[in-house]
Amino acid sequence: MRETLQHRDAFEAYYKMGTNRSCTKVATKVGVKPETVEKWSKELQWQQRVEDRDKEIADRVAKKNIEEDIDTRLILNKAINKSVHIYITMVDGKTSIDLDTVKILDSLVNSHIKLTPVEVKAESVGTKAEAVNNETSDTMNQIDASLQALKGGAN
Repeated sequence: MRETLQHRDAFEAYYKMGTNRSCTKVATKVGVKPETVEKWSKELQWQQRVEDRDKEIADRVAKKNIEEDIDTRLILNKAINKSVHIYITMVDGKTSIDLDTVKILDSLVNSHIKLTPVEVKAESVGTKAEAVNNETSDTMNQIDASLQALKGGAN
């Protein structure tokens, strides 16, 4: 059977019904007999199309969620980087380091560890995964520098 505009409209009505789908309801909506809609449903594979569309939507939502998660992690890593710079400035020039200052660095390091690594397929989100990896590397370098500053300031 070749799908017509009437068939497509009927399928869209069917799809939009969600879990309450029925050929009888579609038949009433489009003005044909329920048996006709049942025939269309079988011949035009509506069940498979519903499953395919639901999967496509779920895949798109998952991809969008991954992208948003990466964006959030990038923002948080930038905030950690700024905090590390502030921390280094605080430590610079001190002859002794108090416990609260060390706790700040520990908190920054733990926050950074919780944010990384981000395991994503590169093909699903493009260069954002690479950006997170670069941000992670930069942050780790800054944390190392901060630790060196601590060692230097404590001596």
